[in-house]
Amino acid sequence: MLITGASSGIGEALAVELARLGARVGLFARRADRLKRLAARIEHDGGSALVLPGDVAIRQDVHRAVEQMVAHWRTVDVLIANAGRGMHGAAETDAEAVRHVYSVNFLGAVNALEAVLPWMRRQGRGHVAAISSGTALLPRLAASPTYASSKMAMGRYFEGLGRELRAEGIFVTVVYPGFVRTEMTSGHKWMPFALEPDEAAFLIRRGIERGRRRVIFPRRTLWLGRIAQLAPLKVQLAGRRRYSGTPRKSP
Repeated sequence: MLITGASSGIGEALAVELARLGARVGLFARRADRLKRLAARIEHDGGSALVLPGDVAIRQDVHRAVEQMVAHWRTVDVLIANAGRGMHGAAETDAEAVRHVYSVNFLGAVNALEAVLPWMRRQGRGHVAAISSGTALLPRLAASPTYASSKMAMGRYFEGLGRELRAEGIFVTVVYPGFVRTEMTSGHKWMPFALEPDEAAFLIRRGIERGRRRVIFPRRTLWLGRIAQLAPLKVQLAGRRRYSGTPRKSP
């Protein structure tokens, strides 16, 4: 199993949750020191982990990580494409800044899929979980149009491919989380119904086990957002300002 963005937040919580249940987890992220600490924690608890430092936006890094996993464990049966980068403010109209967000949130996930797909096809089985965002379903309320649109592109891409890959025995789950308390969201001032990373990890793991095509949580956040989108524009913009904060990048 390969988890991108594994050194903090949802990725870290998923690594712990899945390793506890017996999965062998490849930990991919930029911060090697954090990955080493996480791997030591997992192995101390009786699990198996492989540290794979790299940048998901660099295609060669992801392919190299998958090759190391296959050499070590002879297989890669699950991909959790979790790495993400947030942004808002004046940078929203900076083409280079927008490109960086898409290179992680969308193309980074595509890089990971490209790397694992040949092995999954060879095995005739596999499961891909793409961690999108609830903002992809509520674009008019998103504090960052760049972040929301990159996650929307990710969701549409993986949902579309999921129909084709299922015929090859490869299942795709797209996850649309609401607010989760992570480093990326630490600057937000208001996060209704926010979950802890371990709570999100449990819901994602359960969705993968059940073969769900979509996992959305918490549902009440989505319904609240849909209602809020009916509000006048001034109210919507005020709501954005309430939870906007400093943009952050997950590993």
